[in-house]
Amino acid sequence: MDKILSTLAENLANKEPREQIKSLLLELISLKKQDNSLIGNWHPLGFVHANLGRIDGIGTIRLHIWLQNKRKTQIPSFPIHDHVFTVNSHILSGTVTNRIYHIERDSINPTHKLYSVKYDNNKSLLESLNQKVNCHFISEENFTIGQYYSVRSSVFHTTEVNENHFASTLVLTNNHINGEPKVVGGLFQNDIYIYERSLCEPVELLEMISLLEHKLKINV
Repeated sequence: MDKILSTLAENLANKEPREQIKSLLLELISLKKQDNSLIGNWHPLGFVHANLGRIDGIGTIRLHIWLQNKRKTQIPSFPIHDHVFTVNSHILSGTVTNRIYHIERDSINPTHKLYSVKYDNNKSLLESLNQKVNCHFISEENFTIGQYYSVRSSVFHTTEVNENHFASTLVLTNNHINGEPKVVGGLFQNDIYIYERSLCEPVELLEMISLLEHKLKINV
């Protein structure tokens, strides 16, 4: 399995064609089903997140799944965020919209405030940085099956999928930097929030994976 995982990571890093990615992923999923090592959690932004493995010198591979008409988004939802690593996403199924924002300090006419994010097991602690900011929308781009897109560390963005649609991405994270990720919150929201990344029940996760496998095979 380690060899497949390493090859898959290299393929993602090199933005290889969909057929190569698909073949390796299907093989990896099959092996993980056999040893019951597929574990998924509901991300606070509503999608299912499964860590497939880490490869030294390359990065970590994650599987993200947005179910059709079923999201478990925690409230309040703060979708605009950055990362302390580069996100390299490959669209496995459906269509994903990536929106980019510019954040600048503004104590006179602020629109939002910044929170830092700390992790404790399956919990995320959002704590206000007492920084008032202005949040400007910059651009958006849609990505569909077989395409790649990247978001560098410290770039604020959102990843969105139509509520009525199914989508999935395979994500390679690398080039980590020091620091904590940040999210953009409402100006008058509380100063502290705790979110829990609840476990996706194994039976439900396997149903999602089976649906993804089907969509990969028929290219939708």
